[in-house]
Amino acid sequence: MKDLIRNAVPEAAVLWYRQLRLSAQARTLGVRMAEANNPEHWAALLESFSAFRPLQRRRELVRLLELVQSKAPARICEIGAASGGTLCALARAARPDATLVTLDLSLTPERRAAFPRFARDSQRIICLEGNSHNPAVRDQVRSLLSGALLDVLFIDGDHSYEGVRHDFAMYGPLVREDGLVVFHDIVSDDGQRYGSPTHAHTGGVPRFWLELKARFRHTQEIIDHPDQDGYGLGVLSWRACA
Repeated sequence: MKDLIRNAVPEAAVLWYRQLRLSAQARTLGVRMAEANNPEHWAALLESFSAFRPLQRRRELVRLLELVQSKAPARICEIGAASGGTLCALARAARPDATLVTLDLSLTPERRAAFPRFARDSQRIICLEGNSHNPAVRDQVRSLLSGALLDVLFIDGDHSYEGVRHDFAMYGPLVREDGLVVFHDIVSDDGQRYGSPTHAHTGGVPRFWLELKARFRHTQEIIDHPDQDGYGLGVLSWRACA
């Protein structure tokens, strides 16, 4: 019977329903997030919404949000949207009139419709689909900033060494002096360290982060435990010169 119903409903109507449903969930999440100005509360709520659960360790995300909130950012760019949970959390930590750009190689129509629902007050959330390594995509981000610079750049896209290096080289110059550049997955996964089966994939990010720590003085790490399987956040306070 389900197959008969599915075949009888036009594909466009199915897509419309999915967009409507996910957008409604995003709006509900946004309303509930507004009930408290507390990163712990935000992280717990995000984990209760499976459609938007962030690919982060809770305590690491909370500590990052506390740091971002203290900076009151007006402009944020996220490379690698995933479920949208991290974007939603960053929107709560940003200024009420902030502009947030989320960039991903592939964004479903449902998520493109839902993510802007995370915005609060007069915020703008802009979804860009494309390869972050394409100069034309980088120029789109620059154009959306209208001459201003980013306060926070969150890099969680291509995890290959060359991929994360390119993202930093291309988007780092769009960050203002003393702005934050954040890298996800700076801890080597168990597959890399021990050859053990793991669902984590940190790729070349840990290697690149070690290079950045040697090059820049103003870095900090947000890591639950040094022996954990992947994850971890590296935060660089951007300086035009190392």
